[in-house]
Amino acid sequence: MKPLAICVAEVDDVYKWGEVTVPHTLLTLVLPGPVTLIFHRTRRLNPSLNPGTDLVAIRIPDQEFIRSLARCCDSPLALTSANVSMKTSPLCVAEFTELWNKLHSIYDNGPIGDELNCREGSTIVDLSQPGSYRLVRRGVAFENTTKVLQQFNLTLID
Repeated sequence: MKPLAICVAEVDDVYKWGEVTVPHTLLTLVLPGPVTLIFHRTRRLNPSLNPGTDLVAIRIPDQEFIRSLARCCDSPLALTSANVSMKTSPLCVAEFTELWNKLHSIYDNGPIGDELNCREGSTIVDLSQPGSYRLVRRGVAFENTTKVLQQFNLTLID
């Protein structure tokens, strides 16, 4: 089973759940947006989430609805795509009707995008090792994220 990422509302929330290894400015240049960052998890994070790993993937979507939900809960939200593994990422709730009967709730805040690149998913970067980064998935924000990482002189690890 793939580990679940978490969603938070604000850049400062990242520090509650992950041991941040990069300058605050770097975080503000890529978040919120289609970027997921991986750090070592803090002790505050529920150990039942992704047992067996000391890492956590954290995202701040650029959708105000989900961010406001995270603010209301005052805790991170488990985050996953609303699609069957290896299938196209949906851009609206009508595109994952086959999963509706398996879900507790469905919130429809409208389409999340109409461009083909929205289906690529977030760019996922492992920043758990100080001074370096590992690209886990290119995603839609690859070019901008790579520029920012290089701007901070981080070394790419394969």
